[in-house]
Amino acid sequence: NGDVSVIAFTSYAFNLDALKPTGKGGLVAFPKDRPFSYILAPPADDLIFKTQPGLFRIEVNQRLTSWLYSIAFALIVLAVAANPISHRQARIPPLLTALTLAGAAKWMSMLIEGRARGSLGWAAMQYAFPLALIVVVAILARSSRNLEINPRGMDRRGDARAALAGR
Repeated sequence: NGDVSVIAFTSYAFNLDALKPTGKGGLVAFPKDRPFSYILAPPADDLIFKTQPGLFRIEVNQRLTSWLYSIAFALIVLAVAANPISHRQARIPPLLTALTLAGAAKWMSMLIEGRARGSLGWAAMQYAFPLALIVVVAILARSSRNLEINPRGMDRRGDARAALAGR
């Protein structure tokens, strides 16, 4: 048909008061949605704190350790990039190595966070793992070792092929 229709609204604003809870059946705010001061000392009548107090401990630990992963991921990239090799020598691109190591570290942090709900030992691991990761990666970066994934196994196979081909 080709006709253009224009819709005119009486108001282009949205009133957020319509979302305000009314009565006792209101919105439930989880610890991740609360300010840090609130989750450090939640009131005794908080519904989530009464039913699942472990969520508050996990959230406090996560907020205190999440910045450590930024340092660890940066060190992983520096450790992989610290030992440049030519494209002919590289078996696996350094970016893939860095992404694999960072992904494994993030996966491990999520595993630890999930297990920390019921155990103080796992809660302590929320601090120990990123700190240990930072130390290990810093040592590897300082040692100038090649952090390519499985480079020795590939080199051995390549050396064996070259030796067999030379005979």
